[in-house]
Formats: sequence, structure tokens, C-alpha cells
Amino acid sequence: MNENTDAVAALVARLPEIYQPIYGYAELSSGASRTTEDRLDDIKRIYDRVSKKLDRPLRVLDLGCAQGFMSLSLASLGASVVAVDMLPENIELCRKLGAINPKLDVNFVEAQIEDFVSSLDKGHFDLVLLLSVIHHVAFHVSPDAAMSTVERLRSISPVLVAELALADEPLYWASALPENPLDTFGSAAFVREIRRTGTHLSEVKRPLYFVSDELWYAVDEIGTIESVRRGGHRFAKSSFKSSRTYYMSADRVLKKLALIGEDADVNRREIDREVEFLNQVAGNEDYPRVFGVEDDGQHSYLLREKIRGELLTDLTDSGSSFDYYIAIRDILRECINLEGMSLYHQDIRAWNVLRREDGKYCLIDYGAISPSKNDCFWPQNVYISFLVFVKELVSAPLILAEPIREVSVTPYGFPGHLSYWIASLSKIPLHSWSFELMLAELEQSFLDPGAAAVEPESAREALLQMLEEAVTELARSHGRLAAALDADREATGERIGVEKERISNLHHDMHGLRLEQGALANKVEEQLSAISHKLEYLSHRLEAMDAGISGLNATILENFERSAALHEELARDVSEIKTKISTGFWKRFLSR
Repeated sequence: MNENTDAVAALVARLPEIYQPIYGYAELSSGASRTTEDRLDDIKRIYDRVSKKLDRPLRVLDLGCAQGFMSLSLASLGASVVAVDMLPENIELCRKLGAINPKLDVNFVEAQIEDFVSSLDKGHFDLVLLLSVIHHVAFHVSPDAAMSTVERLRSISPVLVAELALADEPLYWASALPENPLDTFGSAAFVREIRRTGTHLSEVKRPLYFVSDELWYAVDEIGTIESVRRGGHRFAKSSFKSSRTYYMSADRVLKKLALIGEDADVNRREIDREVEFLNQVAGNEDYPRVFGVEDDGQHSYLLREKIRGELLTDLTDSGSSFDYYIAIRDILRECINLEGMSLYHQDIRAWNVLRREDGKYCLIDYGAISPSKNDCFWPQNVYISFLVFVKELVSAPLILAEPIREVSVTPYGFPGHLSYWIASLSKIPLHSWSFELMLAELEQSFLDPGAAAVEPESAREALLQMLEEAVTELARSHGRLAAALDADREATGERIGVEKERISNLHHDMHGLRLEQGALANKVEEQLSAISHKLEYLSHRLEAMDAGISGLNATILENFERSAALHEELARDVSEIKTKISTGFWKRFLSR
């Protein structure tokens, strides 16, 4: 061994625990509690992708750095690292390893994690490591302190890589942890589980997460989050709200769909359909490219090209003018192309139509494209369903979602040329219809200068018009009631959210009080034990004092008896002397 090795070995020998390998000293790492290669490979990959995204080396914060293996390993990639640990033995070893590797930019700090994080400002770091450490803050300080620490870390760094202990671990801190580990990250925009890794403490494997409010990470790419949409479109109410998330970047869309829970089957089916279709039309400029798809068992991630444009619903909501003839014509042309491949879009709605930047209208939601020739909702006939879509479009912004659509498709509910178009279509047997026929009739109707809204000519047609108006009014009334119900539900949800937060706060307070009560009970128990020992000691002392007093009493009694005997003897002597004096003994004695 050389001088450095001897010094490092001596510092390692002083460690309370060799938690991770000793950087640069494999011969001293055999007793490490945890290997790090698997997690380190993932972290290095994340570091590399974020570094390329920012186009520079990263500033890294490693909280709970232990023996500094992760810190020094990232510094070897060019990172500037600040590493924090509360144990002086760890920091002393880390600083020695840093001194042995002076080219690595690492600063090791001895501090409590929650205190150090509270002192930080935004912009200090690009990547934070929080590996199996925040549970110590939750248990030894409080769950609220742990949550506040994580929230602050999210605000000061674009990326947090966190490994979490779990509440089902058979360990003493488990009671301080949330049942759902994702609650640790609050309202973070993007959270993805990277892997699960075993520990030396239990058989429960711990999850490693990528967490960010600014970036997404999937298909081995890092992208900027420009906007986030959770759930389906706004007309879908609460459908898929907890199982689908869409992340929008400048040129990419990342779809994250849950593969567990009640929506798992439909989500998997949609992803499979979308990937299959887009791969089938790869090279067609009308459709986006697929950059990749991956499945981690819990979620499926689909990354594809973003088509720039505006949703038709956004145009109608804003009152923007658009030519509905052009929109209908373009969508019919796309339906013709799909029908030529024996494919059909099963959900042609205004919220699935995009006006691209070049002015062309196109369908989105490629997961709804299928060989099945039917609509996903109602009516099942794809051609009649298309006419209902047109009716909803020209009635905008009163576009309705399930359960009631404006289902009437007689000519009397359409304006001008469209009324003439519907009338001409109605004369053709339905079994002869195709999207190509519908487009041909549409173009002819708009070319005919005499085309106008069709008026009922018979009592039967007038009755159909009345029924159409009644159904339309019923649908719209239902829409208004549904909107009012949604608003009330949203308000109720907000109130429930407030109450849930209050309950959560009370739960945290109660948990804190339980911890304080436990600590107080331990302290009282310790004090009672000390008092018990002292009382036992005093009892022994009292017994000894009682024995001493008894001995003293016996001695006093003995001395008293001796004193009484002496007193009697003295009294006899005095009596004899008095007798002798009285008999003239002393006179005879003195006369001698």
C-alpha cells in the first residue's frame, strides 16, 4: 500500500457503514452495503442527455452523498458537484478522495440536508441526486419537512433524480412515509420511474425516479415541456384524466398512457393502433414521424413529431372565422385515403381536427384509426356519423360531447349548400355510399349556383324538421345542464381538495404529535427508569442507615447501662466517704 491507500484505508475503517464502493479503491469496496453500477448507469445516461440538452457540463447536487462514489463518478464526466452528508466520518473520507483526485470539481459539505436545501436559491444546480435519503428527514424531522425539501429542490433545479424508501418496507421509518411514493413529488409535471433496485435492508425494491417541471425524459431523449394536458380533450370530462398525459414541445409530442388501472386495456390498444398506423404511413408528409415508443410495465411512452396548427375546437371557441367547406372537404379527402387502405377513423369530432400552419385541415388521434368500419360512439354508421360531425361543426361553438349528440341529419338543420348536399345524398341508397361519393356530392353542391337550403314540402318533412329542432334543443339543453353540473362538480372537487388538504395536514400534525409523544414517552420512560434506580439506591441507603441507627441505639443503651452502673458505684463510693467522714475517719487520719 502507498501513503494515500493507507490513509484512505484508515478512514474507511472509521466509517459507521461502508454504504457504497470507495471511489478508486476497489480493494476497499468489498464490504459495501450496496452496489451502484446499475443506478449509476441510469444516472450517467440522464446526465449525458441533460448535458446535451443544455449544451454544457452540469452543476450537480448530491444529497446524502455517503462515501461520495456518485459525486466523484459524475465529476469524472465533467460535472461541477456539491455533495452533502451529515456524518463527519463520510465527509472526511470524501474530502480525502477529492484531494487524491484534484482534477475533479467536487466540494463536500457536512450539513443536515433539510437545512442545506433551505439555504439554496433557484439556478444553483441543473441536476439533483436524492438517493435513499429523504425518508430520514421524514422520520427524524417530520413528513412535512421532507415534502417541503423536495418541493424546494423542484424549484431550484430542472431535474431531480430520486430513489425512495417505501412505506411497505419492514423498517422503523416506514410509518413516516406516504402510502403512494409519488405523493413525495407533489404536483411535479413529469415523473417517471426509471428502475427498481434491491437494498441490503429488506426484500422490497426501491424505485428510482426522474422528476421535473421543465423537462420530459423518454425514448432516450430529453425534451422541453412547453405545455401539459392531462386526460382526454376538454369534452371528455374526466375520462382518462388520471391515465393519460400529453407533453408538448416545440417539435415533439410525448404521450404517456397508463398500462395499469381501469383504462389499461383501452390505452394499450390505442398506443398499438397509433404506432402501427404511423409506421404504415411512414414517409407520408401528411402524418407525423414516430421517434420511438417504450413500455416500462406501468406506462407506455410514445414520442412522435408534432404537427403545428390549431385545433378546430380552439378556433370555434375563440370565434375565429374559418371556411367550413374547406374543413369538410379536407377531412373527406383524408377519409378517402384511409378508406383506400381499408381503414377508418372511428372518432371524427371537431376536437380531433387540426388546421395546420399551411391551412390544410387534418385528423389527429391516430389511435382511433382501425380496420373496423364503425364509429366509436354513435351512430355506428361511419357516413351518417360524419354528417353528425358536420352538423356539430356548423353549429359551433355549441359542440356537444357524449352522451347526447345532435343526431339529426335531415337537410333542414343545415345551411344553404350543405342542406342541398344532404338532400342529394339522401336520394342515394346508403349501401352505395362511400367517402369518395360524399366528397363528389359536396363539391357538386357548392358548384351549383342554385343550391340553397331545402325546405320541407310535405307534412312528413315538416314533422321531420320539427323533430330535428326538438332533438337539437334537447341536446343543447342537456349540454347546458352538463356544463352546469361540471362546474358544480369542479367547485365541489375544489372544496373536497381543500378538505383533503386539511385532512392531510391534520394527518401530518397527528403523525408529528405521535412522534413527539413517542419521544416524550421514551424520555419519561428513561426518567422513570433513572428514578427507579435512584429509589432503589436510596432504599439500600435507608436500610443501611436503619441498621446503623439500630447499632447506635444498642451502643447508646449499652453505654447508658454502663453509665447507670458507674453512677451506682459512684453513689456507693460517695456514701462510703460520707460515712467515713461522719464517723471521724478523716479526723483520725488527719491527726496522724
